[in-house]
Amino acid sequence: YHSTDNEDVVLRSSERVARNLILNTSPSEVSELLETVRKIVLKIIENPDEEKYRKLRKNSKLLSNKILSKAGGRELMGWLGFESKDEIEPKIELRKLPNEKERLEAAIMWINSYKPRDKDAELSIRLPNGTSIRAGFSKHETIRDVLNYVERFHAPSLTGNIILSISRPLRKFESDDDLNLSLAQAALLPRAALLAIHADTQIRLSAAEQAAEEARRQALKEQAQARREQDEKERKLRQDKLNRKRDLIQQRADALRHFSSDREDKNERTEREKQRRLHSLHQQQFEEEEAEAKLLSYHQHNSQQDQDDLFSS
Repeated sequence: YHSTDNEDVVLRSSERVARNLILNTSPSEVSELLETVRKIVLKIIENPDEEKYRKLRKNSKLLSNKILSKAGGRELMGWLGFESKDEIEPKIELRKLPNEKERLEAAIMWINSYKPRDKDAELSIRLPNGTSIRAGFSKHETIRDVLNYVERFHAPSLTGNIILSISRPLRKFESDDDLNLSLAQAALLPRAALLAIHADTQIRLSAAEQAAEEARRQALKEQAQARREQDEKERKLRQDKLNRKRDLIQQRADALRHFSSDREDKNERTEREKQRRLHSLHQQQFEEEEAEAKLLSYHQHNSQQDQDDLFSS
């Protein structure tokens, strides 16, 4: 959390704080840390002339347990402008900076709007001067993003052309293809140790380490081949399953179509039978009416003949 004049420009960015905050194991830890810092900053804003609010005892439980012992706590205090004071009682003190109120109010806004990033990779990066830094990254971020972070926030300790590398397995990330690899593609999940080294630095392995590295690479090749074969097998199984499903759907569609066709034929036969019966009934009625008419005509004829016979006699 120590903030020097040379680092002040660097610490203006909240990215370093955010990448350290996500290293905490639970969201509640981060919420407690931010709320504690927010209260401290509000006290300073509300009491700008009270020196006691600008000086915090290092050995206080509040500062030690809820801020400094948490990932990102020291970076956050340094970003706000607190610096260590080695007095009779060790303290951290908010140093006087231009536009202090505006800076602190902006910090409050940042704290209030803070949302944790995805942390898929926890990286420990050893710098050329021997110091190590830790930061959290998502699996979609690239090696270039990590290198930019190192150069942006630790530039004073770096000279020359810096690259990132890993020693187990031995690999330097130098080309554009290497730098564009996501952390997932580079197999740096969930944790990895990186070296920030000068581009011309030689990383040497012993004969045993070289043999182990070669065996590891061969095992990785075999694993990759096995994965490809398994993926192809699973792809074929999925395709066969899809084909069977399509066939079943087609069979059901055909059966439904045949059922509909048979039903239509049956309906048509039923309608024809109905029409035939209706026609037969009409024909029967017509014949009966015709027979009755003939019978009536016959009776009328006979009656007339009987009358003629009667009068003629």
